[in-house]
Amino acid sequence: MYLNARVSALMSVLVLVLVLVLVLVLVPVLVLVLVLVLVLVLVPVLVSAPVPAPVSVPVSAPSSPLTHRVPPGPPGGTLPPMSTDPLVLALDAGSQSVRALLFDPRGKVAALGRAGVPPPLPPAAPGAVEFAPEDHFRALIAATRACMDAAGPGARERIVAAGLTTQRRCFVAADAEGRPIRPAIHWLDRRRAKPDVPWGAARAVLRLLGDESLVPTLLGISQGNLLRECDRPSWEEARWMLTLSGWLTMRLTGEVADAAGSIAGVWPFDAKTGKWMGASWLAELLGCPLDRLPALREAGRELGRIRADVAAEMGLPAGLPLYAVGGDKQAELLGSGATPDAPGVAAVSLGTGSSLLVPSERPRASLRFKWLTNPAAQPGVWALEYMVFRGFWTVSWFLKELGAAERAEAEREGITPEEALGRAWEGLPPGAHGLLALPRWAPAPEHLEERGAFLGFTEDHGRAHMARAVVEGIAFDLYRGAGILRGATGTPIRELRATGGGSRSGEVVRILADLFDAPVALPDQPEISARGAAVVAAVAAGIHPDPGAAAKAMCAPARTVEPDRGRGERYREIYEGAWLPALRALRPASKGIGEVFAER
Repeated sequence: MYLNARVSALMSVLVLVLVLVLVLVLVPVLVLVLVLVLVLVLVPVLVSAPVPAPVSVPVSAPSSPLTHRVPPGPPGGTLPPMSTDPLVLALDAGSQSVRALLFDPRGKVAALGRAGVPPPLPPAAPGAVEFAPEDHFRALIAATRACMDAAGPGARERIVAAGLTTQRRCFVAADAEGRPIRPAIHWLDRRRAKPDVPWGAARAVLRLLGDESLVPTLLGISQGNLLRECDRPSWEEARWMLTLSGWLTMRLTGEVADAAGSIAGVWPFDAKTGKWMGASWLAELLGCPLDRLPALREAGRELGRIRADVAAEMGLPAGLPLYAVGGDKQAELLGSGATPDAPGVAAVSLGTGSSLLVPSERPRASLRFKWLTNPAAQPGVWALEYMVFRGFWTVSWFLKELGAAERAEAEREGITPEEALGRAWEGLPPGAHGLLALPRWAPAPEHLEERGAFLGFTEDHGRAHMARAVVEGIAFDLYRGAGILRGATGTPIRELRATGGGSRSGEVVRILADLFDAPVALPDQPEISARGAAVVAAVAAGIHPDPGAAAKAMCAPARTVEPDRGRGERYREIYEGAWLPALRALRPASKGIGEVFAER
């Protein structure tokens, strides 16, 4: 008995020691393992996930920025293609308008139709930006009908294929027939949900990581999670959870399908494979159950055939095949002629969100989100994208908040406010007499703490200096991206293909050419994402043998701006000696601002 009691006591002590070892050693190890599993599983899902701004800024869609100096090319109407040429239809649904264009095999625009879409709906909650998806479908019908009217007799019979590209990161919840059950969530939406995590251990891990760390942030901006939190009845009712591209495809063809390259944001999607991830628990964690998601198609694959009733309304032949393209930025990459067949050629998109994109035949992903990785608009290729999330939007913001004089001048003289502002800032020297702008009105995913700033003010600076500093800041940021993408691919950028509203400014284009020390090629017309969709459709229809050949035939630039070496050296001196150090120094201050104002 005594011996058994001693043994029993000893065993109790040993058990207690083992429990303490488990608590003190194994539990932290298990937590670390859970953290690693969360990160490693979520990274393939999130490599293409733009992060919206966590700061209070205007959310209305701006007008097209800097529309001056460089003539924009043919505004629409008809160009006389050969009467026997086949035609392809490109459909491009943007945030402010929908365009429909007919292209011939040489990339000439045979006809163009455009229809505007209403602005986003009044915000239902702070940070909310939503829109009526039916407005986009009606605009698509109207734009296509206008395009067909402009094309004239005989064009309808020559159309052999259509391609669809849209703005990215829009979320449509629909019923079984494709009817939207509520307004769609816009890509500008800045709300953030609290992750609905059903497992205690995972909740503990997220608490350990902190609300502002990357994984909780990305779970919070999943639009499935956002819908589940802000409108639980609609989330439960939704039969389909779709992008704008997927929803328009369903309305046009009746098929529940989407282009893999349209899945941008936080979905249970692996950008490397272009497929949904099969883990149902992960889909549930993101608020996007797998049985509510569309079938995915690689670029160039058929999404479906346009229904007879819709085709009649649009003026198209019934049963016209509609092909998968992807998001508007990937379409711009292809439409600019930047393909793996042209190494060193990059696309720079100078729009609302400004991007530098390069094609890659490998799905190179950044674990630190220095760049985004998406399936490109051609099979077996990925688009690596460095993004300034509030690019030339910042110019429109500047004019809205600080440009009353320029707006008045524009109204008096019948010009755009951007042109009025440009008259002043274009005459200033590189560096705006020492004023720098750090265009982080929305942060980069790599550094979520970042905020925007002007640095270097003196009493000599005015609005014109600020405007030039903003434009140069966007250029410096894109130049930073060029270095990052060169490190990822090993290929230096030897030529830029510029698109977007900012590319219509001769001075903006010169700044880029000088800073990058590379020629900047400009297209013959501004609808480059539509041109990319046309290239996809032309290859799918057999007009061209492959995307590289189609891009060479259909995407030749109209003119090129060469760099000025002297100005370029000055710009790179400013970048290396002032702008980049300022960006790095800003981060600790931004973090402090975020912490102080986090609860206000």
